[in-house]
Amino acid sequence: MNRRQLLARCALLCAVPTALQAAVSLTRCKVTTVGAGPELVLIPGLGSSAAVWDGTVAKLKTSHRLHVVQVAGFAGLPAGPNATGEILGPIVEELATYIAAETRGAPAVVGHSLGGLIGLLLATRHPKTVRKLMVVDALPFIGLLYGPSMTVDAIRPQAVLLRDSQLAMPREQLVVSLGQAAARLTISPENVRKVEDWSRASDPSVFARATYETFITDVRDALPAVSIPITVVYPGDPGGRADALYRNAYAGAVSTKFLAINGSRHFVMLDQPEIFQSEVDRWWAG
Repeated sequence: MNRRQLLARCALLCAVPTALQAAVSLTRCKVTTVGAGPELVLIPGLGSSAAVWDGTVAKLKTSHRLHVVQVAGFAGLPAGPNATGEILGPIVEELATYIAAETRGAPAVVGHSLGGLIGLLLATRHPKTVRKLMVVDALPFIGLLYGPSMTVDAIRPQAVLLRDSQLAMPREQLVVSLGQAAARLTISPENVRKVEDWSRASDPSVFARATYETFITDVRDALPAVSIPITVVYPGDPGGRADALYRNAYAGAVSTKFLAINGSRHFVMLDQPEIFQSEVDRWWAG
């Protein structure tokens, strides 16, 4: 093969969408890259598989370079260092390092649930790593579900009790509990089974401790310093209670848009995939 042929072969390979593992050393999560073009990071939620983004990947892989995150300890991926100690903080730091090394400029980020909280932590702690952020059904402080005056100190005892009860729960009882939770998070039986299977395949310790950290994390005070645009997507409800909850929760953010998607539960992207994908397209172009 002569030099011209070699250059042509390299150009062809660079033009074809690829599915590659991250070149930087990752221990807290796994990141798979797919496609070529403008960069987008996709972060799944508590106990979820990266497969929750399959519809988004299928739609965007021919036009974007997608960085699909899988948290270690969730959905069958071995826990690694997440098996002990803090989880969220180290994941945020690892992803910030990954983004700095593996992307061309600050990418857009979409995070669901716990992934949305991780996106908010990236935006507040490492503002140069995120160009724009879409948060899918995640609050800057989950304690607001218990009332607008709730604080971290007030909810901490409940969070400790929840964590410790999950850690002590016999496997059979845990399986039943996860199945009951999955039935409340998405609509169709097929998607309920998916969510249930992901949760059951998750490391119980990582699941319980990540839940605890979610409850005691409040980023509301940091929101006024975030200058990037934030779009908040959440399930709509007839009474508009979700609208009030999310608008109040993100009141301190500088630039925020709110989008309620009706006919969905927590897993919006599974319950209303076509609407969700069209909104991602609109968000990207905006």
